[in-house]
Amino acid sequence: MRLDSQLQEGAGDASPADGVEPTGLTITSRDDVVALRAGLKSFMDMLNDDEKSIFGSLLFADAKPTIHQRLSLPEEAVLNRRERAMLRQIEQTPVDETPARSPSMIIVMKATRLCNLRCTYCHAWREGPGHVMSFAVLARTIRDALQAPGARHIEFVWHGGEATLLGVKFYRKALWLQQRYAPKGTSFSNAIQTNAVDISDDMLEFLRDYSISIGVSIDGPPAINDTRRVDVNGAGTSRRILATLRRLRQKGVKHGLLAVIDSEIAAMPARELLDYFVLTGARSLDILNALPENDESCNVIGTYIPWPEYVKFMCHLYEVWRDEYQDRLEIRTFISLLNKVANREHGLCIFAGDCQGKYLTIESNGNIAACDKYVGDDNYLYGNIFKGSLNRSLAGSQNLKRAKAELDCYKTGSSQCQWYSVCTGGCPHDRKTSRRLLNDTSGCCGLGPLLSLMEKDTARGTICLP
Repeated sequence: MRLDSQLQEGAGDASPADGVEPTGLTITSRDDVVALRAGLKSFMDMLNDDEKSIFGSLLFADAKPTIHQRLSLPEEAVLNRRERAMLRQIEQTPVDETPARSPSMIIVMKATRLCNLRCTYCHAWREGPGHVMSFAVLARTIRDALQAPGARHIEFVWHGGEATLLGVKFYRKALWLQQRYAPKGTSFSNAIQTNAVDISDDMLEFLRDYSISIGVSIDGPPAINDTRRVDVNGAGTSRRILATLRRLRQKGVKHGLLAVIDSEIAAMPARELLDYFVLTGARSLDILNALPENDESCNVIGTYIPWPEYVKFMCHLYEVWRDEYQDRLEIRTFISLLNKVANREHGLCIFAGDCQGKYLTIESNGNIAACDKYVGDDNYLYGNIFKGSLNRSLAGSQNLKRAKAELDCYKTGSSQCQWYSVCTGGCPHDRKTSRRLLNDTSGCCGLGPLLSLMEKDTARGTICLP
């Protein structure tokens, strides 16, 4: 079949006589396809890496391709020569047959420690020079996760540092690898967490076009946000974050907000806090309690809110949100707990009850660890992607076995709690932190007052769940 004929199908009665010139390229057999690919490869070999990237983007520029088509580019259009050689080396090793820990997993990919902010409560950038995840770590992790027997869905959550500093080229490679390694019946999705201070239009359009959801970090009104989320020069960031949020809306990029709650924010009037988040134009918010350093020898609480105080804050925030804001702003933690109270799926790791080994962090150096709440705690380091496959490392990790045993022991002692079926004990890291800093050995998550409110509201029908 002639390609020019194929392109003209459905275009009326257009013909060369009507001014449409044929391409002169004829595909009549598989050999023609092979020859075409060889010619394309020879052409690509003459281009430098930037030219290859541009050419790869132009291949489907006018066709409005699907995501699958955009990710089906030849490797020469996506990878440089060194990366292609590394890929050959990785793929010479047979896929490990160790079963996946769970059909569904969430993997936090610490793409870089580089950051353009110096948030007062963040310890990561102080750990040394910024590191960028190598192509070898990227390829090995994605291959191991997606091709593990029993894997059905993997969510990759890209974190930093500031993950968007790596630009479009890095993430195009990551998604191309996901497409390459995902077998039939296994799906994947992507999300990225950003400070939203300096994101290019190209990056925003890439995230939109590939359906990558964005979490934007912002800690309330400028009077508070700009004292803690500061850039390398100590300047506040609220104005730049709001400008990026406007661009996200203009470009149709799916996004939500994430606020870290410390004692100062918890002391704010709830309406003032929620009014500001609504003012940003976002429709979704999640809240996270500020965390202390994971140093067993350090008992300085700092900005950390003791868990009982955090629960009081959540109770008050919930009541105000329920009465005045639930139709304007979705708060993920509340929606998740309300769904559990109503015996529906919830979607948050902290209420899963079996997070260890299912929610992972991959560091830029290939370290495999528990979720990033445990960063810096070697007791929750499970292996390294260069010393064994992802799932083999998890299966053989003594640290993971110990963490699972602690979780099982807690379940045995707490399963009689009336709320256990809802909270499943809450976050193991919060329990560990309360034990270390507050001498709280009860292991109780303390969410009872909040869950009691939610149960009554669910029974009365005062909550409209999405």
